[in-house]
Amino acid sequence: MAKKQLKGISIYKDKQGRTVFYDRYTAKSYLLPYMFYKEYTLWSLRIPLSILIAACLTYIIPVRYALATGIAFYAVSTLLFHFLLVNKLPAAKGFQPDPSEASIMNKLYKDMSFKRMMIVIPLFALLGGITYYSILFNLVSDDLVLVYYAVMLFCFAGTISFAVMAVRKHREEKQ
Repeated sequence: MAKKQLKGISIYKDKQGRTVFYDRYTAKSYLLPYMFYKEYTLWSLRIPLSILIAACLTYIIPVRYALATGIAFYAVSTLLFHFLLVNKLPAAKGFQPDPSEASIMNKLYKDMSFKRMMIVIPLFALLGGITYYSILFNLVSDDLVLVYYAVMLFCFAGTISFAVMAVRKHREEKQ
């Protein structure tokens, strides 16, 4: 059975084919052995979990406290990620990511297939449309209007970015 290939924004392969985690905050590289793949995958979900926690808490407590809780969860989970996982990993001395992969969008472009992009595009557009609908018909409390505008702009920018990447990827696959 073939080993699972780990992919992500901070995951690279070095010249020997080993999986390397590049920490953008500290600009250090760490080898990521296969036995840590599950743990890394769990910790890589800290951003979506923070957003989910903040979103769910907005129904229970005031928005500013929910956002503060989401940010606090992200901060604590990031610290725990560094102390509990990254400190266990051996350093990858001399590894620097390829400058063409330094951009998150370039990394996504390289790692995502055309079919996956075609799934992501309508999802971004749908989320942006739902957000726009919520703003347009005043379904949003005054505390959240700016957050909804930011989410809407992010979704529409993501839709356009992924559409451009999908066109480029499709042209490359045709040639």
